[in-house]
Amino acid sequence: MFRRRPAHTLMELVVATTSATLLLAGMGSSVYVASQSLDLAQDGSVTNSQATLALDQMVRDLEHAQRFSERTDKAITFTVPDRDSDRFDEVIRYAWSGTPGDPLTYELNHASGGMLIESVENLDFTYLTRTISAREINLSEDSPKLLYVVQDSSSPSSNESSYKSAFGDWGYRVELISQGASSTTYATALEDAAVVFVSGEVSNGSYVGWMLANHGGGVVSACEYTASTLGITDAGYFPFSTTIRMDDTTHPITESFSSGNIAIVTSSLQIFALASPIAPGAELPASALYSGSYYPCFPIIEVGSQLTTGQSAVGRRIQLPCSDSRMRLTDLTSEGLVMWQKSVAWAAELGDPNTPRVRFRGYGDSLAETDATSLNLPVPTGHATGDLLIAVVATDGQTSFQNVNGWTVLVSQSNDTAQCTLGIWYRIASSTEPATYSFQWDQSEQAYGWMMRFDGHDAVAPIHAMTTTSGTSTSPTSPSLATNEENCMVVRIVGLNSNAINTTAPGVSGHSSINMSSSSSSLDSSSGGSAYQYLSQAGSVDTASFALQSGASATEFVSASLAIMPAEQEEE
Repeated sequence: MFRRRPAHTLMELVVATTSATLLLAGMGSSVYVASQSLDLAQDGSVTNSQATLALDQMVRDLEHAQRFSERTDKAITFTVPDRDSDRFDEVIRYAWSGTPGDPLTYELNHASGGMLIESVENLDFTYLTRTISAREINLSEDSPKLLYVVQDSSSPSSNESSYKSAFGDWGYRVELISQGASSTTYATALEDAAVVFVSGEVSNGSYVGWMLANHGGGVVSACEYTASTLGITDAGYFPFSTTIRMDDTTHPITESFSSGNIAIVTSSLQIFALASPIAPGAELPASALYSGSYYPCFPIIEVGSQLTTGQSAVGRRIQLPCSDSRMRLTDLTSEGLVMWQKSVAWAAELGDPNTPRVRFRGYGDSLAETDATSLNLPVPTGHATGDLLIAVVATDGQTSFQNVNGWTVLVSQSNDTAQCTLGIWYRIASSTEPATYSFQWDQSEQAYGWMMRFDGHDAVAPIHAMTTTSGTSTSPTSPSLATNEENCMVVRIVGLNSNAINTTAPGVSGHSSINMSSSSSSLDSSSGGSAYQYLSQAGSVDTASFALQSGASATEFVSASLAIMPAEQEEE
């Protein structure tokens, strides 16, 4: 769990009829912001009371400001502590275009929130700053540890020192390690590291990648030379740009961004765009323009996903899109800063790699593209004794599944119009698992099925809670769920009477993808998919929707939400 620095009071306000004076103090500086003139439109459409309310809102927001990314005479952008329980700071922006009659606008997390004042004739912000000493913040020993790989830990550059301070602001205990440290030094430093961040100034990235390849915690790299030895890609292109194109906004890191081009740095710097081969299991939510074509950048790799080496990732991996060694922390835009912070947070989410935690390790799938009464599902590669295996079969029509020896039935349900049926089973893997298991049903129908492998679960009662639902929708949902255990993994599963899907992309916002596929392209096809998320706290989790192809008709579905309980941590 994140432990944030406490917010500081940043402002005292004196409000006159058409002007405001703001005094802000905290973090490392004192900022004086004066609205020298807030002249409202003369048509009477905006009252002084409305202006006062708008200024009052600004005051309330600025009271909790942590840092500023934009301070101009017409706009101000700053971050405040998390307000929606997603563990990330919120980004707020107030702006006026400078054109008389235009509105004073408000944005939250880069999404327009509308007009605060409809028509403003004149508005100027001016800033007076003075440096003050920040009080020392002592992070507790149970704060997540971030291991920061730099050129020389005894003499980090000024930019590396800035990053170190930012990581501390984000709630991490930061430990520096030199890029050329011995394997023994790396092994010791990695023992309790929730996440590793590799500096863009590192010159021997291949060696660093080798040292981090088997780390069970997260790795976030701003150095392109780690990509090969981490199994992300072996080649790349390096266009100079300020922007990347956001193609997928369903991942927990990207869900606060809008689709399309976003500026991540303030001046043109080197972007790392990936060339083939790329890790087959990588999610590629963004792309960069190079020589007239877009190439994927910002690869995100989940635990268990396949790497270029053919092996599965043992920890979360992220290659940041800007690989320019000259890039300073201050070069990041507000969007870039959010992307960096969310990347580190997501990679660190599993916490101490030595703490028992449910982990998705991979899946195998199979399909019956013509009518059949059975399906052989492959046991995922790399399975070990004690692993949790969850099998899913989605058939067309209404079918009745037969019992499978050694498997416990969790779900066997058709939708209310008998157009599709979903079956879910689980077992604990033995030391002698066969290559496949056969799952059978009574009526001859097309089917798609898959088997998932997990570890880090409770050995006695791995399935902590489960709910199901069915219906007809253009956005099939998996149901809400309640847990009374911390750190559960919630797996969302759906069976669909449609092939209007986005293959490999279930599109469940805020979740990591597992799979999405179909039995065939015919009208009698059956499809299915799954995704998961972690719950750090016990309690309720809301419904979640799967994404069909754009413009797809409503389809029948059956879905389930499963909570997998982690193993108990042994007391020392």
